[in-house]
Order: sequence, then C-alpha cells, then structure tokens
Amino acid sequence: MSDDALQLPFAPLNLRRNPFGQVPIDERPQLAVVDVEEWVEAVQGGTVVEFVGRSGRGKSTHLRVLAAHLPEAAYVHVHKDRPPPAMPDRPVLCVDEAQFLPPRRRRALYRRDAPLALGTHASLADEIEAADRVVKTVSLDDRPVDASLLRQIVDRRLEWARRNEGNLPQLSDEAVTWLLERYGDNLRAIEHHLYAVFQHLDSVRTVGPDDLERAETPPAAITNPVDPPVRESMGTVLRRRICSVLRRLGTTLLITP
Repeated sequence: MSDDALQLPFAPLNLRRNPFGQVPIDERPQLAVVDVEEWVEAVQGGTVVEFVGRSGRGKSTHLRVLAAHLPEAAYVHVHKDRPPPAMPDRPVLCVDEAQFLPPRRRRALYRRDAPLALGTHASLADEIEAADRVVKTVSLDDRPVDASLLRQIVDRRLEWARRNEGNLPQLSDEAVTWLLERYGDNLRAIEHHLYAVFQHLDSVRTVGPDDLERAETPPAAITNPVDPPVRESMGTVLRRRICSVLRRLGTTLLITP
C-alpha cells in the first residue's frame, strides 16, 4: 500500500498524517519546544551537562536539540536490553540513557577529552565529578509544563502534519486543562492520548474533554513508568552490601549485653 493511501484517512482533517504519531529522527529537533542556548555554551566550555528525569519528561528531546545546535555532535542512544554501542570518534557526544552503560564504559566516557552531554534517569554527578569533570545537572522533573507550553507543542505538531492551507483541528482550553490534570508533566502520555483521539477524529473541529474521555488511554507503562536503576559495578554493589552488613552488626553490638 502506498504512503498516500495510508495518509488519505487524515485528508478530512486537512492533515497528511496523525500529528502525534512517530516523528522521523531528523525532524524531531525542529518540532521541539525547548531552549538549549545556555547548555550549548556550557558543553562547549567543557562542562558535562546531564538532563535528569523520569520517562516521558523530554530527556531525549533536549539531547537531540542540543546535538542539532553543536557542530559535529553525535547523538548516541544506549538501550537497556542491547549491547552498549561503540562511541563514535566525534568532537561532541550526546549520550542518551547513559545509566545503561556499564560503569567502566561510563568512566571511560568521562575521561574522553571531548564536550559531553548525557540523558539519564538518575543523576551521575558524583561519578562525573570523581573523574575531575565539572557537571551541570538539569532536572526535567522540575520543569513546569503549563497550558502555554502544551499549546505550543500541540500547535507545532499540527502545523508539521498540515496538508493544505486552511483550518486545522484545535484543542479547546478545557481539553488542555484536562490533559494537564490527568498527566501533569508526562508529555509522552499526553502525546499518546492525543494520537488515539486523532485516529478517530472525522472532521476539522475543536477537540474537547468529551473527545479525550472517549479515547483509549495510554498503557500503564507510559502513564506510570518504572525507571530502572543505574547500572553499577560489582565493586560498588559489594561495598554497599558490606556497609549494610556492618551497620546491622554495629546496631546488634550496641544492643547486645
């Protein structure tokens, strides 16, 4: 089946595709509503910038936009269930899901004489500083997602998927409020829910809370993701267990007559 045939169902919406579907990798930076100027300067100055946050909070988006602003930067994604990728020989590295790298690989990464930015579920600042690198932690869990920001994200996606001149579907203010009250700062869950809404929208009109209520909700893995811990070396794990045992023994000795 041709791409045109697959996209025709969205023609009544004046759209080429579902605006909240998968975005090609090379188009993601232009759709992102983030400001990375201050972090560009920090990375170029030798500071390791780490974007820390739970799943769906924009770590990958920030890293991709940052990479797009840095000449000759490489974006590398580390997957939990795959062998760690080789790091390219590039002047700047933006490494996503860095917590999945084995500890020795992370230490080698910090020792590279190259500008570096990371995305991680948990801060790696202690081990970065132990490698004598200056680190700037950007907590995306603390970034407010308000109605203005969500409206910008939605409008940019709609324009990206536009088919022709003319009107496009819009979200009512009540729908924006509904999404924020339901999902807070979980942008991945919001996009997933809007994808379901637009799959069944049949005309150019305003989308309201009733449309959101009728749509299929995202799975629990998206609404309440369980972020895995940082991979640790056996030495670190062993030291923690020894310390735990010693603390318990110390308590026992104190209370034993």
